[in-house]
Amino acid sequence: MNHWTSKLPANACSEAVRWCKTQPSAAAAWDNCEQAGWMFWMLGQTDADRKKLVLAACGCARLALKHTKDPRVLACIETTESWARGEATLDQVIKARKNAHAAAYAAAYASDAAAHVAIRKNVYKQCCDVIRQNFPKPPKLDS
Repeated sequence: MNHWTSKLPANACSEAVRWCKTQPSAAAAWDNCEQAGWMFWMLGQTDADRKKLVLAACGCARLALKHTKDPRVLACIETTESWARGEATLDQVIKARKNAHAAAYAAAYASDAAAHVAIRKNVYKQCCDVIRQNFPKPPKLDS
């Protein structure tokens, strides 16, 4: 009998596949995952509601707000959430993203790299919880 991971897409990250093989089921992997990037990637491989996916990503981005005082970051998140609700245009999102990118670049340049890694790891774990709030069950894996 094949392990459930045989249904993972062929282009799945080898590190993620190795970790998934330690999990008894897709549901257990989903519940135990601490790598938000893996979860977002998996959802992106499916027909998951894209606007719901964007709102989950915004929820994750909000976790980092306490690490910046630059209002451009919050403006970008709020504009993107508005787009997902049909209240803003894609052009508005692109403009807000460019502004937020400038803020993020400046913050990264000034930050302590070791502290940044520790913060990022903690935020990734919290992001997984945000993703699971929006998508409580793992995406359906096709064989």
